[in-house]
Amino acid sequence: ISVGRITKIKNLDILIKAGSILNKKDIGFEISLIGPVVGEEDKKYLEYLERLILENNLNKKVKFLGSVPNNKIAEYYWQNDLSVNLAPTGGVDKVVLESMASGIIALASNFAMEEYFGKYKNDIFFKEKDEKDLADKIMNLISRDDLKDIKKFLISSVKEKSDLSNLILRVTNILNE
Repeated sequence: ISVGRITKIKNLDILIKAGSILNKKDIGFEISLIGPVVGEEDKKYLEYLERLILENNLNKKVKFLGSVPNNKIAEYYWQNDLSVNLAPTGGVDKVVLESMASGIIALASNFAMEEYFGKYKNDIFFKEKDEKDLADKIMNLISRDDLKDIKKFLISSVKEKSDLSNLILRVTNILNE
């Protein structure tokens, strides 16, 4: 699953290209893309993605689900095994935090998320705009037998690092140094 506006900055073409790599290796998967298409540039990007899907014979593997109300998004996370966030490095991305809090493994290329991934950083952090690295991370994950441990760690990490009372304590400690 990938959640967020269908726009060029989200780099969804990289996920589709990674899907093409997985498809050629005969790995079963489905990609659910959740998010709105807002302006003309987004519509052009959606058309590009649709062409890319057809060119790579992924029309039965990739689904555009449109907008989903916030109070329903957790249900979509729970129906999926992995969440992939391809937004460029910047601030902490709430979609990645939502994924982790929902109990699914979140893959991201945003350096701001590295601290949340802890000891699993090398397993779920992929190189930005690198479909081969993303496909490799996905293949490695699906073959592991410790996915429950990874999910528990990610849930714990997001709770620890994003909980408001913990955040206030961390800020207070910094200010008192």
